[in-house]
Amino acid sequence: MIAYFCEEEALRLFNRYRENEDPAALDALVRFCMPIIVGIINRRNSTLFENFDELFSVALQKLGKILPRYNPARGRLFSYVTKATERVLITAVISARARNAHFLANGYELLEAMVSLPAQEDHSEIKKIACRIARLKTPRTDPAEREIQRTIVRMLLDTDFAPPRHKVAEVLTKIYRVSPKESRKLYDITLLAIRRELLDERRLRPVDPSRLIHVQAKPLLRYRSRLSPLEFARLVFLMKSLAPILIEEFSLGEILYGFASEEPLFNA
Repeated sequence: MIAYFCEEEALRLFNRYRENEDPAALDALVRFCMPIIVGIINRRNSTLFENFDELFSVALQKLGKILPRYNPARGRLFSYVTKATERVLITAVISARARNAHFLANGYELLEAMVSLPAQEDHSEIKKIACRIARLKTPRTDPAEREIQRTIVRMLLDTDFAPPRHKVAEVLTKIYRVSPKESRKLYDITLLAIRRELLDERRLRPVDPSRLIHVQAKPLLRYRSRLSPLEFARLVFLMKSLAPILIEEFSLGEILYGFASEEPLFNA
């Protein structure tokens, strides 16, 4: 639901800006329109394809550019902002899905593509994926942490890898009483292990550095000179949407190929 929007107050701010091009008035108008952006992002389920902060930031930047061009004679300000935001979200989602065609993300659709399933649903292939994931290994030795990792695996399999990282972390924090930071870290380590297990099911392509524009992706560029093109593509694939701090805690070799001292996560 989009919060109540007062057209009269928005027009007052717009007219105040138009009279003397006061940046403060434009900033106030952008802030006044923020609930529209939030409402549309949530209503359109755009966060299934892109991070909320990324979508909100892009939409906000666009809003700051197009608001000065608004013409009251051509329609309501609410409609103007709504349509502009929807166009931005459509473009952002299309771009995100295009990127995800090359890199693993949390989605059943991309799991399908990764193992080259036929058009019809192939349950045998899905079972093979589940069996391979069941062979995961982990460097964690604490029983409580290992149990959290097993819960993460089950949640992802039961939901076709649909829930985003922050949603899974929120659930773990509430169930196991661990800190949000620790729950995200365990999620990242677990998803990294899953990706390593499934990695040989697809062909990695050389990475265009100019496409590494996200907050989590940019830090990976510093390792480009230390890796071969194939290893760098592997690193980008494995670390998609995960916290770059993992590479600071573990070595590049451990990130790329696993840990020397790790044990099976599941008994069977």
